[in-house]
Amino acid sequence: MVGLFASDFIVFFLQEFGDQGEDSIILSPWLKEISTPDRPAALRFLGEKYNNLMERYKKQVVKCSEECEPRYNGLKKKYTDECAERRRLYNELIELRGNIRVFCRCRPLSSDEVNHGCLSVVEIDPSHETELQFVPSEKERKPFKFDHVSGPEDDQGSRGEGGILRNSEGPLKDHIYLHQNHLPPEVLKERLPGISETAAIFAGVDVTKEPIPVLPTVHYNMGGIPTNYHKEVVDIKGDNPDAVIPGLMAAGEAACAAPRWWMIDRPVVCD
Repeated sequence: MVGLFASDFIVFFLQEFGDQGEDSIILSPWLKEISTPDRPAALRFLGEKYNNLMERYKKQVVKCSEECEPRYNGLKKKYTDECAERRRLYNELIELRGNIRVFCRCRPLSSDEVNHGCLSVVEIDPSHETELQFVPSEKERKPFKFDHVSGPEDDQGSRGEGGILRNSEGPLKDHIYLHQNHLPPEVLKERLPGISETAAIFAGVDVTKEPIPVLPTVHYNMGGIPTNYHKEVVDIKGDNPDAVIPGLMAAGEAACAAPRWWMIDRPVVCD
């Protein structure tokens, strides 16, 4: 059926158009009966519509470009900065090559913590002075080795670098001076610039030649006992906020020298 229909259509087409030349005007009666719009007018209409659409398209492309360009530049800058930072960190890690320094500070549990059932996860083997064992459970132990371990007699700074507390009776006694003038000047400059500068400004001491006078100090707003800067405990209950309680002193983390704390009406608890 399909083949018959196709052959019939070809015969019909040849009958209608077969006698007309290539450049002739189609005068077929069958085509004349079909009503069509004015082609020139239709082409002009389509051309105008196309031009309008192109103008709208160009404007939208320009608007989109203007809106997206700042975002693109911002993302590009973030990406570039992130790549540079990663390269820097990678290069630093490569340069360290095993020289990464890790500082760890541990303290024993207090009797109160032990009574409340607290358990320590850190153990120190006296036979391995530079080794620290992490004990998360009874069956698991993980050792960590350090280049240097500071004992209880070492502080967080200069004594940990090799400074020695001395008085007329020798080290580890009641002390008033910290000696670090035996350390190389380059170590003092590189590792202890803060204490060196503080000693020079407030005590007039050249730490490369003289010992540092050791005095108790107070925190500005850390502790709970109100004091003045002489470590003397002040009476916050009275009318005079500068009134000193005779014979009572507080120092270090226990003391608070912030003036605003002196005026707070609260009890002071001391262990």
